[in-house]
Amino acid sequence: MTENESDTHLAFWESRFPGKGEALMEILRPFYDWEPELKPVLPDLEERIRNVVFWRDTLDVKVFTISDGGSLWASLWDSLWSSPRSSLWASLRDSLWASLRDSLWDSLWSSPRFSPRFSLRDSLRDSLRDSLRDSLRFSLGFFLLDSLSASLFYSCGFILADKPEEAAKLQPLLDLWLAGNFPVGFDKDGNLLILVADPESE
Repeated sequence: MTENESDTHLAFWESRFPGKGEALMEILRPFYDWEPELKPVLPDLEERIRNVVFWRDTLDVKVFTISDGGSLWASLWDSLWSSPRSSLWASLRDSLWASLRDSLWDSLWSSPRFSPRFSLRDSLRDSLRDSLRDSLRFSLGFFLLDSLSASLFYSCGFILADKPEEAAKLQPLLDLWLAGNFPVGFDKDGNLLILVADPESE
């Protein structure tokens, strides 16, 4: 992202949420022009996961490669959006009016004025689908977008609620996406499901 594009995005968020633009861009900046790439499982994944899921009990972590993505699809029970909605939203609802919630959600779909680019969410949708094999593109693409959108929505929501310490708790989750290990959601037993690249793609 060029400096001019960054300024355009910053101005967009600042106009929507005065005084919060820079803090929101700190969260969102890495995802503008992001080119998702699945990477082999991180060597410190187990350690990272301990700090990622704090809103519910998680039994274990199950790693799926792109080759067995069909098994991941069969195991998926809850996306990250479905899972934290009640508990994380409960912590936001006393600080944010419903209209502010709707405004934030709408903003993730909007494009900065005069920008030829899609909205951030449109861009993420296309990028995630492009990073998957054809056979997985439509089956898993929706759930990946759903989970990533939830991560960004709650992170930004806590900034708008003047709870930066809560937003910081979600940063390790966003870092997993950026590191190429995609947290898709949970299975019915509460295991966190992570999509990674095949080892040979290293």
